[in-house]
Amino acid sequence: MFSRACSIVLGLATVAGVCLAQEARGRILGRVSDTTGAVIPGAEVLIENLATGTTTRAATNEQGNYQAPFLILGTYRVTVEKEGFKRFVRDGIELRVDDRLEINITLEVGGIAETVTVSAETPLLETTNASMGQVVDARRVAELPIPHGVPFHLIKLAPGANFTQSHARFDQPYAPSHMAAYAMDGARSGRNELSLDGVPNTSTAGNNEVISSYVPPADVVAEFKVQTAPFDASVGQTEGGVVNVSLKSGTNVLHGTAYYNKKHPSFDANSFFANLNGQPRGDFTYDRWGVSANGPVILPKLYNGKNRTFFMYGYEGITTVEPRGATLTVPTAKQRAGDFSDLLRLGANYQIYDPATRRAIAGGRYQSDPLPGNIVPAARISPIATKILGFYLLPTTAGTADGRNNLPLINEKETLDYWSHTARVDHNLSDNHRLFARVNGYRRESNYNNWFKNAATGEWFQFISRGVAL
Repeated sequence: MFSRACSIVLGLATVAGVCLAQEARGRILGRVSDTTGAVIPGAEVLIENLATGTTTRAATNEQGNYQAPFLILGTYRVTVEKEGFKRFVRDGIELRVDDRLEINITLEVGGIAETVTVSAETPLLETTNASMGQVVDARRVAELPIPHGVPFHLIKLAPGANFTQSHARFDQPYAPSHMAAYAMDGARSGRNELSLDGVPNTSTAGNNEVISSYVPPADVVAEFKVQTAPFDASVGQTEGGVVNVSLKSGTNVLHGTAYYNKKHPSFDANSFFANLNGQPRGDFTYDRWGVSANGPVILPKLYNGKNRTFFMYGYEGITTVEPRGATLTVPTAKQRAGDFSDLLRLGANYQIYDPATRRAIAGGRYQSDPLPGNIVPAARISPIATKILGFYLLPTTAGTADGRNNLPLINEKETLDYWSHTARVDHNLSDNHRLFARVNGYRRESNYNNWFKNAATGEWFQFISRGVAL
């Protein structure tokens, strides 16, 4: 059983290795030397995540270099030990999305029982990556007011990122093509690479524009990085920028959020067409709610996952009822019975001809006889057509002179329901081996354009998105 599980893990790791991805985890690397500048091989480097208590061990090579890849976001402590030198400790190293932090360390001669601690220095600059971008950190994601809780609204904080949509009606998370419409550093809108935890999070719309497969709620997002000028070969397939979103991972302390948002119809103005037709403001309902939690996996009397196994889960739901409108043209009661005589008062071009009398005449032309009085005889009306006409509403206004636009429908309801789930588990197999798995998905259902309130009209739309990462 154990060997089979190992085979599965190795197989999945092999698949992950050949998949194109934009790495969301960070890396700490550097060189260890003494006060004369001579490199120190064989020094033991311990890198500890202060929130989870997990550690990564490395050793300097013959050139004095070390590196610790695939570190989740967070604050770290680096400790370096080598016999004949004082222990070196550096606190408060903040690692962000796809960071490659170079931390060079100088050891002083002395006993290993002595410790040199560095706790405050100039903020680190990333010197190992030529890409240009902006990190939108956890505080901005958590504290800035974001319409509908969609973190993609904060992409516009990055210099060179221009949001190209203007209709606020589509700012919700279930409008993925709208929310991904950013033009970056001169590239066309909708040409950017979107990733979630380093895994591609994109689809293509009918016009070949890149859209987001999934828009996570803000409460499950740790931070994200907007690269407007990417040079990394892993994103060479995109002609625009890169939005690299990293979801939260649990820590040794349990955290949770819960929220409810309601938009009351009294805050909305009447629509233009409702005003034009003298109709009152239509019904509107908007409710958004959600919960999230993250922390260590603890099964009482069975398993304590502190410093080892962590979880994160988030749920969001949205229900809306919006007024929609249209102006339709439907047959009058007389026209349903075949009487189109009123149209003849407008001119001969409204004359109806009998298709049963169509015949060839000279010059390759055809001719049909007019129906007397512009009336279709009752016996000539198909019973199928009569059944179909039963689905139509009667007009409520006169409309134009020839009877068009005689059924204005202003405040018809469009209903929409949306559910979103995100779950992630991080597990540390050892100091140098770790594993994480994520599943996410949403479902959107909407019903609209049901003008006649029967089977003849209306559209039921369902969109399902699912994603998995390992």
